[in-house]
Amino acid sequence: MECDRAVAEAKCDRNVELCNHASTDSEGCIVYAEGEGELVATIGLRDVVIVRAGKATLIVDKARTQEIKPLLKKIQQDGRYQHLL
Repeated sequence: MECDRAVAEAKCDRNVELCNHASTDSEGCIVYAEGEGELVATIGLRDVVIVRAGKATLIVDKARTQEIKPLLKKIQQDGRYQHLL
C-alpha cells in the first residue's frame, strides 16, 4: 500500500501499512514511515509497531506500547540524542 492512501486497510496478513512496506512472513504489524519516499522492509515479524519519523525509528511489541511514553521521556532527557529529536 502507498503512503498517500486516505485509509490504510489490513490485508490478509493483518498488517496495517501507513507507508511503503515490503514484507515476507510478517503478520499483525502496524508500519508507519513519515517520509513519502521511504520503504520499511520486514521479515518474520509478529505483532509489532514500527514508526519511522525524522531521524528516529521505534520498534515495539504491540503488547508493550504502554512503555513508549517512559522511553521517550528517557530519550528526551539524555543529551546524546538531542540532535536527533
